[in-house]
Amino acid sequence: AIFVRDSIPFQEIQHPVTAGNPRELVGVQLLMSNRKRINVWNCYIPPIRSTETETRQQVTQMELPTGRNCIILGDFNVHSPLWDQISTPDQRGELMEDFLANNNMVSLLSGEPTCFNRRSGSGSSPDMVIAHSDLTGLLESRVLNELGSDHLPIETTIRQCCLKTPSKPRLTWNWPKADWPQYRQIVDDELAKRGKYNSVKSMCANLEAAVLQAAKKAVPKKKLDKSK
Repeated sequence: AIFVRDSIPFQEIQHPVTAGNPRELVGVQLLMSNRKRINVWNCYIPPIRSTETETRQQVTQMELPTGRNCIILGDFNVHSPLWDQISTPDQRGELMEDFLANNNMVSLLSGEPTCFNRRSGSGSSPDMVIAHSDLTGLLESRVLNELGSDHLPIETTIRQCCLKTPSKPRLTWNWPKADWPQYRQIVDDELAKRGKYNSVKSMCANLEAAVLQAAKKAVPKKKLDKSK
């Protein structure tokens, strides 16, 4: 999943995939302050669990997105000395190396472990942050030492502001400035209009509606103080 702050304009994007491909991919396009767009993708590729023939077929069908505005983050389950100096290199790693070289993409991590086996304590680096070389001057990635699962979180910073959309101010009731005589009168009038009640449930519903109506007319609102 990808979460985007509500003040940042974005749109969901998709990348085609062949039927049967195990790769999972979600993406968003962010509008930056210079009006350029950056595509951020979150990818997961299941670990190798089968024969060499099937593994080769899966890897050659990763079908990862490319482009000069492309950033891909995720758990790729591929191993190469270029980004994983602990695990034994594998065929997936070689194919990922070719993908990076052919598309002018680079890995942003330095080789430290991103995943730890809870039983043995050994580490590996199945997680990657890759981006087009044109973006490397804007990006910085680091592995955080906050173990919430067997994978460590990775923080990637884009050193450029996103364009922000004006957000509506959050309002709250300004109780000290309420007109309480008017409030009481509105509640009485609203309850009188509604007549008798057939049940406790309908009585509570009518009272709630009367109170809300009175608050809207007799209690002003103010901007919410975010510092409190």
